[in-house]
Amino acid sequence: FMTADVNLGNNQTMVGTSTSPYSGIFDGNGKTLTVNYNGKSEKTAPFSYVNGVTIKNLKVAGTVQSSANHSSGLVGDAGSSALTISNCEVAATIYSNYSGGFIGHGETSKPTIMNSIFSGAILENTYSACFVGWEESGCSISIKNCLALQSSSSVNVTSTFACTKNGGSATIENSYFCGGRF
Repeated sequence: FMTADVNLGNNQTMVGTSTSPYSGIFDGNGKTLTVNYNGKSEKTAPFSYVNGVTIKNLKVAGTVQSSANHSSGLVGDAGSSALTISNCEVAATIYSNYSGGFIGHGETSKPTIMNSIFSGAILENTYSACFVGWEESGCSISIKNCLALQSSSSVNVTSTFACTKNGGSATIENSYFCGGRF
């Protein structure tokens, strides 16, 4: 787990690759990870690719910017195994199409996001949402006890919580949106 706040500055390091996704448990221990990603890679996020992971007690701040798709403030690509995100906050500003505050691309997984807050901004305008940017037809997201406090500077976000335009589904329980332009 994290023992102190971490500012990556201009370090572009992300955890997990398409051939070796991160798996396991990551406990942010209530600390803040500040990022300044700026690139051309798909699935730009602190955890770029994950498969079978729990991420908890973490705040992500800063900027995530990519000219490619599916960027996120936390997870770029949620693979085929379970993903649980709990007690997290994304306060980052995200610039990428098909982007999400917590998950950029949900594949065939059944991710759960609970007890978490999106307080950042999404500044691109194609298929984006506060929690999950793009869901494939095999993805079934569950969002429980969450809050979206999206910045008023966000533009043309497709959905408040999850973009299910490609056939994915979302179950949203006891979760609220406050602010922003939709």
